[in-house]
Amino acid sequence: LHARVQRQLPEYALTELDIAGQRLTLPQIDAPSGTPVRVRVRARDVAIALARVDGVSIRNQFQARVRHIDTDP
Repeated sequence: LHARVQRQLPEYALTELDIAGQRLTLPQIDAPSGTPVRVRVRARDVAIALARVDGVSIRNQFQARVRHIDTDP
């Protein structure tokens, strides 16, 4: 995913990125605001829901469309 550093949150050791108008928070990276970056999200780090979920430990939630699902053999 192509993203841009939105801001640093040093008090939490986090960096906030902007991906097409949606926010992604990740462990702090050494890059100033405005820096373009690429992000890879591993399949094992993804949970799917039909609507936004509150009261869970999942920090990042994105609106998206599932186009295809592969299953392991």
